[in-house]
Amino acid sequence: MSAFGDFARDAEDIAKQDPSLVDEGLQQVENFADQETGNHFDSEISQGFDQVEQTYGGGQDQQGQQNQ
Repeated sequence: MSAFGDFARDAEDIAKQDPSLVDEGLQQVENFADQETGNHFDSEISQGFDQVEQTYGGGQDQQGQQNQ
């Protein structure tokens, strides 16, 4: 497996172990992306990050229910 593949697998394992880290990191990256684009792509950026958060972050609990 390539170095990137190893990195991606390790990142995925960490994300699944501690979803709060994913949520925090995604929020920081989302804010940076919004700032750099002048919020011109706010909707698209939010949709992408919501998808990642639901997959790896704390966006949903074990039964698939949205956290509140």
